[in-house]
Amino acid sequence: MKISKESLEAEFKRIEAVAEFAIDYSSSDQYFQNITNLASMITGAQISLVNILDSYWQWSIAAKGLPVGVMKREQSICQYTIHHESYEVKNFREDDKYDVPLEEAIHYYFGVPLITDNGESIGALCVLDEVEHEMSTGDKELLKILAKEIVEKLELLKKNAKINSSFHKLLSSQRELAYDLRGPATNILGLSKLSEDEKEVENLKNYLQLCGQTSSEMLDLLSVILNKQENNLFYKSKGKTSLVILKEKLLNLFSVQAKAEQVDLDILLIPGNNEIKFFNRYVFQIVGNIISYSIRSSPKKSKVNVFLSLKNSEVSDQVYLIVEVKDIGEALPEENISAILESELTQVSIDTISRQGFGLGLKLVNHLVKKVKGGFTITSEKNNGNFYSLKLTCDL
Repeated sequence: MKISKESLEAEFKRIEAVAEFAIDYSSSDQYFQNITNLASMITGAQISLVNILDSYWQWSIAAKGLPVGVMKREQSICQYTIHHESYEVKNFREDDKYDVPLEEAIHYYFGVPLITDNGESIGALCVLDEVEHEMSTGDKELLKILAKEIVEKLELLKKNAKINSSFHKLLSSQRELAYDLRGPATNILGLSKLSEDEKEVENLKNYLQLCGQTSSEMLDLLSVILNKQENNLFYKSKGKTSLVILKEKLLNLFSVQAKAEQVDLDILLIPGNNEIKFFNRYVFQIVGNIISYSIRSSPKKSKVNVFLSLKNSEVSDQVYLIVEVKDIGEALPEENISAILESELTQVSIDTISRQGFGLGLKLVNHLVKKVKGGFTITSEKNNGNFYSLKLTCDL
């Protein structure tokens, strides 16, 4: 599918805005369930959904009348809604333009976009039904108000996540400083103790004893800092995950997509450190986009292997998350890999697989990885598929 450079740039900004929210698609319904209930009450529609659209998929993060789920972006009607003030289809079963994988009886759609303060349309609030509706002006305005409420909640969750990230970094730096100061303080204290047994000039003894008193007080303060951090439940667990949890969430999110594409998804944990909790707010967006692209670009009845591991960092209170993804899809040409890993915006496509794609998911991965000072490489080999390697610094 040919897309202009301007459209690609606009779409990249849009999916970057989606990624910035760092939405946990597996557990967001608790925040928006009341809104979907209210949308159905206002319109009388059987089904209401809060949908977020990334580069490849439409994620329903809250739903009334249907289970929370996911579908290919190109099968969704909300892909059109995000470009309009509102979007209505009286009977999408009568138009070949739409290929919505829902029960045949459902045929009516009305949606309004979710627009951020920066003007990026990240998804839609929509209602669907088995019967047509005549939406009044008042109903439409009320849905737009609900859409604004959804964005405001997402903005609040994003701010909380950023505060949490800053909190982790502050405590990590504080802890690092405390450990760095303990050594010199201990040495000074030892030197002051030595002066008590030596026949030194009285002024020197007084000075060293003062240093010893100060060092002792500093060590007490550092111990308090370290003990507070060890006992701080928020510091230990807020926003953190482990390899075991990460694997479970990734399988919950992407097994459905893999099954729809007739691809076998296998996620393996490299032995060691699998229960250690770590924090990086972009983990699911980065790893998820790699897996999404790998699934979509793989031929049917093939396999995508994902390997997860943690390695020690040179810095205390940090670890490296290592993610490796292997598929047997058609090898990416070298020029496409360069376009992904460099600054140029280019649509990346797999010509031999007849499907509609947006080609910006891996570009977004590289953008986010650079943002958090990580490493991302792609190796492709003819007849042997693609290998994606990721290294992310995570706080403990």
